[in-house]
Amino acid sequence: MGLGNFGSLNSRHSVGMLAVKQFAHELGIEWRTRKECSAEIAHNEKYILVQPRLFMNENGGAVRSCLKVFDLKPTSVLVIHDDLERQFGRVSKKLKGSASGHNGVRSVIASIKTDSFERIRVGISRPVNQSQVFKYVLENFNPDERDILYNQVFEDVFKHIEKFQQAKTM
Repeated sequence: MGLGNFGSLNSRHSVGMLAVKQFAHELGIEWRTRKECSAEIAHNEKYILVQPRLFMNENGGAVRSCLKVFDLKPTSVLVIHDDLERQFGRVSKKLKGSASGHNGVRSVIASIKTDSFERIRVGISRPVNQSQVFKYVLENFNPDERDILYNQVFEDVFKHIEKFQQAKTM
């Protein structure tokens, strides 16, 4: 599940969506709209990739719907999202716990009524001026940042996705 603002795919806040979109591209999986999930879905026999067709603060509704439609448990969800507290490009895993101030993660926790799901946090750094956070997360990545994302960062994200999937099939 790649969190983000549908319609603002290239923004820092939508880095989770960018990652799953690129992962689907590399796997050769096509995206299809699933209205019952409020999401774009790309899947094969191994992966179900999701891009909610909602605003970030509502992404949890898409997660809840996908769990129901695909008959999955919350522990089978891997959420990929931006993280202001991490240096740009730094990728880390979180097994469960609070939303740490992230409204998309907060929405997922509230919608599925548990915080027991894995997350991959992709660092986008924090702007120098704290009052600029809202504007900053909605801005698109600059060309140099996009280059780093696609040539380095997403490879780390994909390794986490693959490890998560391998652990679930053992």
